[in-house]
Amino acid sequence: MIRPAVPADLNAVAEIFTHYVRHTVITFEETPPPTAFWHRRLDDLAAQGLPFLVAELSGEVVG
Repeated sequence: MIRPAVPADLNAVAEIFTHYVRHTVITFEETPPPTAFWHRRLDDLAAQGLPFLVAELSGEVVG
């Protein structure tokens, strides 16, 4: 299921993104952003009326 992100999802978002920073060249980041970054990002996007979506499978954030 694709749904809007909520603050409780952001640890999983940070972990998923960390994998891609450390093990791929898909992102320009050299250091994975901490969970606090994702909280600010969620707030910034919400303030602009923009979506922050996550993929959920069996109750777990997977993307």
